Amino acid sequence: MGAEIITKFRVASDETVSQLLHLITTSAEERFSKTLTPAALTQYLSNRYTPKTLVDQINNFANQWLITYVDGVPAGYAFLTSRGPVQEGYAGKKVVHLVDFEILHAYADTVARQSLIEKCM
Repeated sequence: MGAEIITKFRVASDETVSQLLHLITTSAEERFSKTLTPAALTQYLSNRYTPKTLVDQINNFANQWLITYVDGVPAGYAFLTSRGPVQEGYAGKKVVHLVDFEILHAYADTVARQSLIEKCM
């Protein structure tokens, strides 16, 4: 039997913030560890992502955060917002921007990515 994959829209809670901080930090380390020093990466993450900034972003009505779980373990996330520029031809229509989308390398070979993409649509 395969892994249980669940993708959920998340609200601000200690658990959600902890999971997002873990996912953001891990995905940044996976992506940038070969180009940035550990100190530079830590400084960037600590300046940009704090529990307070995440709570503020999660509680903003223009934003939505999703987390995908594989067998109950956070495996990836997506950040959507209705803020931002709207291309010509879409004026007056509801437009949602995909700000960030990450699946941890450990779950790259699962259907976690597809689950997260489908929930973003």
